[in-house]
Amino acid sequence: MNAGKTTFNDVLVQFAVDRQLKVGYLVSSVGAALEKVRFFRALGIDAVPLIGTGTRGEHLTGYWDDQLYVAQDGRPVPLPDGDDGAAEFATDLCLLESLLDTTSPVREPLTGEERPCRGGLRMEGKRGKLDCPLLAVCPAQVAERRIPAAQVWVTTPAALLMSRAQPAAYRARWATVFQHELDLLIVDEADQVMTQFDTKFMHQEPLTAPDGWSSRLAIAWAESLGRTWYAAMGDKKGQRYQRYVNHHTQALAGLLPLLLPPADAKDGSADDTDMLGAVVADGPFNGFTLLMHLARALHGIVGRSEREHDAHLWQQAEEYFQRHFAQLVAAPFDAPPKDLRPLVDSMTAAYKVATTPDQEAQAWVASHAPKGLDVPAGRLEQLGRLLIAGCWSTRLTTSVFELSSMQESVRALTRMDAIDSLIKHQPPADLLAIVPEQPMGNMMALQWSTSPKKPGGALDVLWLRGVGRWLLHHLHDMLACEGIEGPHVVLSSATSFNPHSARYHINIDPTLLLCPPPECANALRQSRLFFRPRRRPGHERGILVSGSGSRTARQAAVRAMTNAVCTPDPGARSSLLDQVLAACDADRAKALFITLSTVDAETSAVYMNTRTPVSALHVVPDKRPPGMYGLTHRRIATFPATGARVLVAPEGSAGRGHNLLNERKVAAIGAIFYLARLHPPPTDLNFPLAVLNARAMEHLQRPVRHGEPGADAGKKMRELVFGSRRLWTTMMGRPLNYRSLTDSYLRNAFVADQLNALYQTSGRGLRGNVPVRVYLLDAAFAPRAADPRDHAADTDRTSVIVACRSLVRLMLAPPGPNAGPRTRTIHAINNEVWGLASHLLETIDWG
Repeated sequence: MNAGKTTFNDVLVQFAVDRQLKVGYLVSSVGAALEKVRFFRALGIDAVPLIGTGTRGEHLTGYWDDQLYVAQDGRPVPLPDGDDGAAEFATDLCLLESLLDTTSPVREPLTGEERPCRGGLRMEGKRGKLDCPLLAVCPAQVAERRIPAAQVWVTTPAALLMSRAQPAAYRARWATVFQHELDLLIVDEADQVMTQFDTKFMHQEPLTAPDGWSSRLAIAWAESLGRTWYAAMGDKKGQRYQRYVNHHTQALAGLLPLLLPPADAKDGSADDTDMLGAVVADGPFNGFTLLMHLARALHGIVGRSEREHDAHLWQQAEEYFQRHFAQLVAAPFDAPPKDLRPLVDSMTAAYKVATTPDQEAQAWVASHAPKGLDVPAGRLEQLGRLLIAGCWSTRLTTSVFELSSMQESVRALTRMDAIDSLIKHQPPADLLAIVPEQPMGNMMALQWSTSPKKPGGALDVLWLRGVGRWLLHHLHDMLACEGIEGPHVVLSSATSFNPHSARYHINIDPTLLLCPPPECANALRQSRLFFRPRRRPGHERGILVSGSGSRTARQAAVRAMTNAVCTPDPGARSSLLDQVLAACDADRAKALFITLSTVDAETSAVYMNTRTPVSALHVVPDKRPPGMYGLTHRRIATFPATGARVLVAPEGSAGRGHNLLNERKVAAIGAIFYLARLHPPPTDLNFPLAVLNARAMEHLQRPVRHGEPGADAGKKMRELVFGSRRLWTTMMGRPLNYRSLTDSYLRNAFVADQLNALYQTSGRGLRGNVPVRVYLLDAAFAPRAADPRDHAADTDRTSVIVACRSLVRLMLAPPGPNAGPRTRTIHAINNEVWGLASHLLETIDWG
């Protein structure tokens, strides 16, 4: 932390350029890429940005917004003076737009897909498609023209994987071109890049959005049958494909009415009493998760987290699922279990049936309730809807997979137009060919999002396609099997070595450690971590934000917590916020509030500005308009100049990559307040995805050799496949909750991820080698310590923060006299990386 990692990378670039080497520089965002290009060009280094064409206009608009329209203390900033080295690459004008028809009162600029830059222009008397004749002078093509001679290429993970190289004599992605052309590749914030690579290989495809996969499938299949006079229906492949088209259409027609909110819903979303709506709104789902939720509800489990006193109910619910639903989920188009056959028949019958699916579902729920647990009459309808939705969901995901896998053979039979076969938004085929597949094979989930034009919505399918982080580990030899020697690669990050973390740990031993200067180490030793649970009448145990319950209760808890920080306690003259900031230097009297979501951040900021004397801004994703109190993510660094006292940000959005500095060039943030406990949303897929990829990389780096004595490669493969499938279905079927993680590997991975997040966020207050005070306010951080009536101490099982301390102690424990060289090396690295972090955790002020 604060060891000069970025400066080291920049100096390394200068050394490489002086030696006539071609360098690549990988950063996390387009804004950071343009900033890095500006910096290098100011040093006299010929650097160019490689920006993807898909969202180029959006990113360049954001760049000029930042340059021209950011306010400082309410006053417009002066226009940029001097030479802006990145400005010439931030132009998105097409010279052909001047030739558009001017008779129309409205003339829209050409979109990226409409511009005939390369191979998109037809000319009279010429065959085929030609390049635009103005490429040599086009202002939007400046970077492309400079690429061959440039000394440094700066790009992002998305552009590296998804964008085609332009100009090029061969069709290739930048990831492939880098293997041929670069001598050195520097990856900044490598653990963040690894997470982005993982996410890129979790394919998301719109099914029911405008021009979604399902509608394209129906049109292409119907037109192909018509063109061939339905000849394909005489072939068994065509008949099977038609059956699954029918299954798919029927499943959509059955599921969508259940997902759409009631016509009288005020905000177009389901209320908190709608069980199905609540599960779907929480995140991705499939037939497994919905039916598992039904099994838990039938056993009286209403919360999303497993408590010690009801662990037996969770076990009974899982056994109930295996007994009644496992066969249906595994093979939805086989004959259903006898007890579910009347329901499935009523759902799928092509004739008029005596009872409706709702009646059959409710009758099934009533007759299959566990002994001693009666189903309340008011919940019978909701449970029936959950059962029907689970059946439709498992049929839908299975039909998507079957249709996608059959498409190529059917195209050869019917000349059906390509509908991308779920390839449109997924990783490119040339990367899928080399990136290892997930060991569990193809796993799918669904995600529902409401439409901006209420009351509709869109259904997407999520599909895990490969071990994305494999690319980070092989950026130096990705094409070695073809005899191509890749570039030397430098991976740099402050917190990417933590063997227990699945999300942040890069499983490569560090070659170089940059130690923080003594001034930074002293600042960290002077920093403190305080546990100060906020209490209000009715909250004797402290206000709980994390785990507060429904969405409505969560927002109420955020407002109560904000009020408790910003207004004086009974009998006090000033609020906790005022007391803390009064102890800071005058130019550091600003605070950072951390929440768990963008919605929570907005709720807190609005409450402060409207109900308290505190002025606040909240961080908004770049794609959203900021609103009255918003500050877009790319502009976080401008916060110290805005005049607001508090910046409210979701966990992770202010953790790295943005320095909030005052005029002395030290951290303007004097205190950090965690309004909510460190914990991802219960349905967050990043944690299980990271665990799956981490385990896969361990096996890929240490494969079982078939010829080794006692080695059974087949057995190991089966264990890996079934273990990965079990983990995925468990994480999808049971909301992520710290207390419910009984597996030691998963618990340590979860705690390590939270430790990394806490340490990264604390670093925002350390810039310039100044100390920071971090306040943990949510009673969920340490429930026992927050409750004055509970005299027992918190443990690793009750408190995430205590678990973080225990994990650091484990990593820093002396290796012992009999430890081998590698164990001693790992201990030495841990001591350098996490030694100062342990000081924060060992000196917690519990109040």
